[in-house]
Amino acid sequence: MTLILKTEMRLYIFLKKLLILIYIYVIISVQFYLKEKIYNMITFIDLFAGAGGFSEGFLQAEVGDKYFDFLLANDINPTCEVTHRMRYNYQLGLATEFLTKDITDSDFLEQIGTQDVDVIVGGPPCQSFSLAGVRKTNDKKDDLFSYYLQVIKMLRPKYFVMENVYGIITKYNGKIKERILQEINGIIDVKELEKYIAFTKNLIQHYVFEDEQKTANYCIKK
Repeated sequence: MTLILKTEMRLYIFLKKLLILIYIYVIISVQFYLKEKIYNMITFIDLFAGAGGFSEGFLQAEVGDKYFDFLLANDINPTCEVTHRMRYNYQLGLATEFLTKDITDSDFLEQIGTQDVDVIVGGPPCQSFSLAGVRKTNDKKDDLFSYYLQVIKMLRPKYFVMENVYGIITKYNGKIKERILQEINGIIDVKELEKYIAFTKNLIQHYVFEDEQKTANYCIKK
C-alpha cells in the first residue's frame, strides 16, 4: 500500500512538473509569436477617414507576410467615429484611436501628436474637383489637401497616399494640380521617385487583376 502511494506521488509530481514546463513553453511561444507579429506590422493612419474605405482595404492587405497596424483615424463627422468604433474597436478588437476634429483647426497637429507611422492615407474632400455636377469656383475645401500635406510634413511617414478625383487635374486650368505637385515635391525625395514607380509597377504586375492593370498603369503615368 505504501509503495503504491509513493508511486502515485511520484507520478503526480512528474505530471505537475510536466504541466509547468508545457505552460512555460506556451507562454514563451505566444510571446515570440506576438513579437514577430508586431514586428511584421506596418503602421498607418487614415485622415478624412469617412466610413473607413481606406482603413478596411489596408487591414485586408498583406505584403510578404507583413500586415497593417491601424493606429488612428480622423474625420470631422462624429457619425464616422461611431462607425469606426463599432467596426474596429468592438467587432475587430483593435486599439485604433479616432479623432473627431477639423483638420483646419489650429491645434490639429498638436492633437495628432508626434508618433512613428509608416503610411498616411487620406482623400481630402473632392466635391469641387469632381466632373459630376456643378463645380464651385471658390470652395474652401480646395485647400484641404494643403492641411493634409502639413500632417505628412510633421509625421514624415515612409509613404503616403492622397486619393482624389480626375477633375483635380483640370481645376483652374491645372493650377491646383501644379500647386499640389509643388508642395509634394517639397516633401518627398524626388531622387527616390523612380524607385517608387518601379516598385508600384511591380506590385501591379503581380497583385492587380489583368483587366485592371491598364487603368492602374494609366494612373501611374498621370
